[in-house]
Amino acid sequence: MSWNKVKKARRQLSRERGTIIKDWGGRLPVALIYPNSYYVGMSNLGIHAIYKLLNSYSDVVCERAFWERDNRAEPLPPLSLESQRPLSDFAVLAFSITYELDYFNVVQILRASGIPLYAADRDERHPLIIAGGPCIIANPLPLSPFFDCLCIGEAEAILPAMLPVLSEGIGGKRGELLKELASLPGIYVPQHSVTPVVRQWASSLDDFPVTSIILTPDTELGDLYLIEVERGCNRGCRFCLVSSAFCPMRYRSIDKLIAQA
Repeated sequence: MSWNKVKKARRQLSRERGTIIKDWGGRLPVALIYPNSYYVGMSNLGIHAIYKLLNSYSDVVCERAFWERDNRAEPLPPLSLESQRPLSDFAVLAFSITYELDYFNVVQILRASGIPLYAADRDERHPLIIAGGPCIIANPLPLSPFFDCLCIGEAEAILPAMLPVLSEGIGGKRGELLKELASLPGIYVPQHSVTPVVRQWASSLDDFPVTSIILTPDTELGDLYLIEVERGCNRGCRFCLVSSAFCPMRYRSIDKLIAQA
């Protein structure tokens, strides 16, 4: 472990408001990984939403991890931000993948953490590696050799059924856990899924408020409080994933938005 990385993480934490710190005892430890820098990742409202959603479960502890530029020159094992633990300490590594160029960083993160790159080479000794995000929804196949399972759709619609299966099965046989995960809506398990996976989405956004959870100046929009007003797009531009990955277009009610503001 690099003491410089620990000090950097603690400096970042000292500039945050809203950080969720939970004890690990009796909880499923999940590392929410954005395979790019803290500055880029914490500018992503989706990371805030998933961080809050995972930590809303009393039996789950979710911590964040990122991949900084200095990791490329000196590939030290990345540490979680909240407790500065190596990723190999976690039961589940959950990647949120927004850009295709970050595919390369996924490989570097696993390699630097001492975790076998390919799902076929991992077993119960290693964390379960999962992924979601716009790139995964659009086409999970390029990254399917590296992940145990991939989430096709929105976290709000997938996690409520997925987390109990993970909590109960994470300590058992990896093959049995993957088989059970493959039976869930929206979960693509390359080793087991044989039928098309149907994309899952939240029908009512008002049930899942999405706002800035952690306030920090170390982001692109650090002086703003972000609120998701709508999700999806009706324009249907062929160069953009939003209209296909997050359809149908949905709005939040004015009353809920005013209350959040």
